[in-house]
Amino acid sequence: MSLYNYKAKVRRVIDGDSIVCDIDLGFGIILSERNVRLFGVDTCEIRSKDLAVKQFGKLAKQFVQRQLPRGMKVTLSTHLDKGDKFGRILAEVIMPYGDSLANRIIDERWGVRYFGRSKEDLIEAHRKNWLYHRDKGNLIAPNVPSVFVNG
Repeated sequence: MSLYNYKAKVRRVIDGDSIVCDIDLGFGIILSERNVRLFGVDTCEIRSKDLAVKQFGKLAKQFVQRQLPRGMKVTLSTHLDKGDKFGRILAEVIMPYGDSLANRIIDERWGVRYFGRSKEDLIEAHRKNWLYHRDKGNLIAPNVPSVFVNG
């Protein structure tokens, strides 16, 4: 359930499912440089020890950077999160034309739907996306040892 909608200005992209924004609360009150976790999507970790996972995470980040250039104005539709371990705001990012950034990430197969799935389910879903991009020639080093290849 969405709680509130806020206007926001993108400052930077942290990874494929986390960004930093200035959030306009209204009445001239701005929360500057706030970390926002994208609601409903998971992308591979850019700090993974698995080289294929790491590369796929970096490619997801690059996709999001193309979608959200610095200074772009978006709407954040917040969701209640009872304890994000990194202190981030959980929100759906609504793009200027009204569509969801999470849906763009998922539609282009850089991330997967996420609402608390198990780690094993996530790895298998990411593996399918990785194979899709490998087969399309979108990966730099598709033959490195990985959980994606070696299961």
